[in-house]
Amino acid sequence: MDEKDILNGLNEPYKTENIESLKENETNREINEQSETGEQIEETKSFLEDETERLKDTKTGVKIKYILSEEEITEIFKHTEGYRKNKLLQKRHTIIQSFLFVILVLVWIVLKNNYYGFIMLMPLICIGIIWGMPILSMKRLAKEFFSGEEMKAEIYPNKICLQVRDKEREIPLNSSVKYEELAGMIMIYPAEGDTVMIPMRAIKPEVLPDVQAMIFSGATPKHEE
Repeated sequence: MDEKDILNGLNEPYKTENIESLKENETNREINEQSETGEQIEETKSFLEDETERLKDTKTGVKIKYILSEEEITEIFKHTEGYRKNKLLQKRHTIIQSFLFVILVLVWIVLKNNYYGFIMLMPLICIGIIWGMPILSMKRLAKEFFSGEEMKAEIYPNKICLQVRDKEREIPLNSSVKYEELAGMIMIYPAEGDTVMIPMRAIKPEVLPDVQAMIFSGATPKHEE
């Protein structure tokens, strides 16, 4: 056995010990990394939970303010069921009065009697009343609804807060509340109280989708009644 073999024999135990030590260090390092990763995940979860709670506590609604015009109120009336029924009645009565007018004209031509010439004006007067009175009535109602006062609203995912002068009102956004989009308006029909009209022109375009999402996800579409 030469000198080289003797040295290898002496170093063999130290090599084995070093290999085992390296393996142990590697294992400890992996355990530490896993532990640190787990701690980071827990810290991240905790941060997200705290941030979520913070946002819930500090979240504010979308604030808008507006004044409804008489034209907007009139346009809403034109989309009501009562208005549509009146339009049908107007058309029917107009056809009847027109038919009567034609008959009176023919009688006046045949008989050449001025009395019928005067009578045939009556259907024309009736047609004027049939179409004129609803317009005047609608304008009168629009003026009654139009206050010219500024309305303030703050819309949350679960409610709408309204303020007119010193009066405040809160409408919960749940299944008892109906909604629909009508003539550039978001119409809110609460279970109790008056209908609320929110003109979409008063909502900034960049937040309009958020406002619609909050209202539509909480309330129920009116056409599903």
